Amino acid sequence: MVSHADFVVTGRFATVPLEQSLEMMGLNCDALVALAHVFWHVPAS
Repeated sequence: MVSHADFVVTGRFATVPLEQSLEMMGLNCDALVALAHVFWHVPAS
């Protein structure tokens, strides 16, 4: 597990390339979902 990962995009929102913003959002969302699946185990009934 990665305890600390950085992804920094600087500048005004309108000047940041769309691809960079989407990459950052994808990384943050993918990491959250992956960690939730690993740690939020609900036993089958």
